[in-house]
Amino acid sequence: MNVHKHAPLTLEGRLSMVRRAQQPGFSATQVAQEFHTSTHTVLKWNNQFDKEGLAGLEDSSSRPVNRHPRALTNRQVRQTSLLRKHRRTMERIARDVGCDPATVSLHRRRLGLNKRSALAPAKPNNRYERPYPAGDLEQS
Repeated sequence: MNVHKHAPLTLEGRLSMVRRAQQPGFSATQVAQEFHTSTHTVLKWNNQFDKEGLAGLEDSSSRPVNRHPRALTNRQVRQTSLLRKHRRTMERIARDVGCDPATVSLHRRRLGLNKRSALAPAKPNNRYERPYPAGDLEQS
């Protein structure tokens, strides 16, 4: 996360907030008012610190760790690829596979099938072949 150095809840700010909340005589509400945040935020970072220590106060990704709930199965990806090679539209592939058109677009791009030129081999250059070089015509 890109945070400026004077942001109130950087790693150092969270640590000072947690230390203040753990001092006797301070409630989470008082600390929240002092740090201009909510009581929920103070309790959240306090619990994270209790569970994981200083590492619990660091920024973490909100991306799912082991799974993505709407990810396509390998079978669906193969089916998407096959349907695209048969020149189906994105909307039709999405309907046949049972997913969102944006997901089909993502997988088309990942598989390199997002352009029509990727679906068919390139036409060979139109070459003319003569039995002798062009300059030899004048000599005969």
